[in-house]
Amino acid sequence: MKKGAKVFDIILVVLAVIFVILACQITPFGQMTASSEGFYPVVVSIISLILAAANFLKSNAERKKNGQKAEEGDSVFDKDVVVMIGLLVLYIVLIFLVHYIIATLVFTTLAILYLSGRDWKTSLLVGFIATMMIVLVFKYGFSVILP
Repeated sequence: MKKGAKVFDIILVVLAVIFVILACQITPFGQMTASSEGFYPVVVSIISLILAAANFLKSNAERKKNGQKAEEGDSVFDKDVVVMIGLLVLYIVLIFLVHYIIATLVFTTLAILYLSGRDWKTSLLVGFIATMMIVLVFKYGFSVILP
């Protein structure tokens, strides 16, 4: 297991814990029902925490099973991780500057363009379809108020 993968798994677990804490502040846990505002964020946060912890434990067990140690030359973050973090920061900034749908379209298009290496027209089309699916599922399927 590379050092970067281990650090990333730890970051995911820490973020999931933070999201559970923040989600529980939306609606007090004792007053939470399936129709309350905080129910969906709490459920998603708890699922994220469980999956992040399971991934960390699985990766750690595989590393011990194979007798691997983090190599000294392993970088914590490679180029793809740094670029995606940059895109996420851009996405957060764009949400405050333009509408959520436009920010999501820009983010998904740039992420697909970078990660898949496809041409910009295909990336834009896939980004558009992904954005519309996100809006349909969350706004109309789950009745989540989008920013």
